[in-house]
Amino acid sequence: MTETTEIVLREQTRTELAVQWTVWHFGELSAVSVPLLLGLTVNGWIALLSAPAAVVWAVFEVRAVRRMPPKRPAQIENTATEDETGTEASA
Repeated sequence: MTETTEIVLREQTRTELAVQWTVWHFGELSAVSVPLLLGLTVNGWIALLSAPAAVVWAVFEVRAVRRMPPKRPAQIENTATEDETGTEASA
């Protein structure tokens, strides 16, 4: 006899998503936050080093979003109500 196993997929919690995002963006966060912290504690001019890092990060993120393929209608949840679909209720 073969034993069947059922795989249960669950959605990630907001905390899990935030931790995952932080881990993946650790380099960018460090490049922006370390000069800011040094600027606050050592010399204010050092904080200016975080501006180019923030600009590079923002440009990279915009390019990454533009490379993503658009969502197909089948991928978008069908959660439209009658008002959103344009049908009017009879009065």
